[in-house]
This record gives sequence, C-alpha cells and structure tokens, in this order.
Amino acid sequence: MKKKTMMLLTGVMAAGMLALTACGSAEGTGADTGEVETEVIEQPMEETESSLSVSQERGEVGTVTDYDSFDALIADLKKDKSAKCAYAKINLSGYEVLLVSRRDEEFLTGPSTLYDDNDNEYIGASCATFYTKPGDKVVCAGTLCSGGSSDPLAIYDGAVYANTHHTLESYFISADGKALENKDFIQEINKNRKSTFKGSFRDSNTSDPVERKLTEREFSRITDKIYSGLEDIHFEWL
Repeated sequence: MKKKTMMLLTGVMAAGMLALTACGSAEGTGADTGEVETEVIEQPMEETESSLSVSQERGEVGTVTDYDSFDALIADLKKDKSAKCAYAKINLSGYEVLLVSRRDEEFLTGPSTLYDDNDNEYIGASCATFYTKPGDKVVCAGTLCSGGSSDPLAIYDGAVYANTHHTLESYFISADGKALENKDFIQEINKNRKSTFKGSFRDSNTSDPVERKLTEREFSRITDKIYSGLEDIHFEWL
C-alpha cells in the first residue's frame, strides 16, 4: 500500500440520501489460522463495534432503491452539485458491486477521507457505500467505514477489508446479494495493560462463523500476511 497525500472530505451518505440516491459464491481471505495454538471459544464473542455497525443500526443494509441500474444511480449523483463523489466498481462474492464515497453534511461515524496517492494515479477512500443489483432494483448493501486514512478500504484474496486500529475486518456479499456481511473479524483487546486476541472466521457466505482465541504470535502472523497483500480500492471522481 502506498503512502498517501491526504485530502479530507467530510461526510458520505446521510440516512436521507441513502433512501433517495441509493441507499455475491464467497471467496476466501487467506487468513488461515492453521496452528494448533488456536482455542475454539464456546461462548459468543463480546459485542464489538465493527466498520459496518452504524450502517446496520440505521437500517441501511439491504435497502432496496428505486434505481434500475448503477448508471441511473450515478447519473443522479452527478446532478448533486453540493457533494463531490468518487466511485469504484469491483467484483465481490460473484456480484458486481458499485462503491460510492461522497461528501455530505451528515456522516455515519466521523470525517470521511478521500485522497490521491502520491502520483495522483487514483483516489483511495476510508468510507464508502456498497450497492449491488441482485434483481430488478439496485440494493444498498451497507456502508463500511474503516479506521481512517491509515487503513483505507482495500481488497485481499477476494474480500474487502475495512480495518481499524484494533480490528482486522473482512467482508463479502451475502448469498442473496443484498447485504455486506463479516467474513473474518479479528480483534485485539487491551485490558489491564495486557492484550488478548480473538477471532471469528467464516469459510463462505453460507457457513456459520467459528470463534477462536488467538495467540499473539498467530495474530501477528495473520496481520502481517494480510497487510502485505492488501491492495487499495481505486476510486475515480464522478
């Protein structure tokens, strides 16, 4: 991942804008945990805020829009002179997905970041709304907001990553093509000056998560492997 020259743009999709303007076979992330040191957790993991949490709380995940195509949605966004938007198209879990990052007066969790790389070759984003078209209408699959410019939205081994300072989070599209879902969720928990590590892993978007405790060595190995392979998602200005 290249170093960036940052340009802050506050905001993305507000709840109202999501209703107005917007708002697939799963692939592995390569985050294998093949060490015998892992311990299966019998009790569910503690509730932890994820990069998708606010979008879920607002009921935006799975919202069906009035748009028949991505082109129609993009055309409406271009008409909105009050916000500067960037977009990207990727293939995720067998579906074509449109990502939109934009400036708005209201934002989900804090300042959004859009930035050019040092060579001005592309735009990166730390927050974007994902759209799919599993049927006749475009669907808002949800909004991902990572930990900021140091952890832009990126792809590794067929999954989208929206990492924060204490979590490693990968996402795919649900089997019905309508929602973003966690694939792997790995967290570092600091308590009493001691760090512990837990993870929830899914093989596919039709399988149940398996939760485990991780050793620090295993956590570092997984983190190093993923970060060495992450590729920023390249956005373009609308």
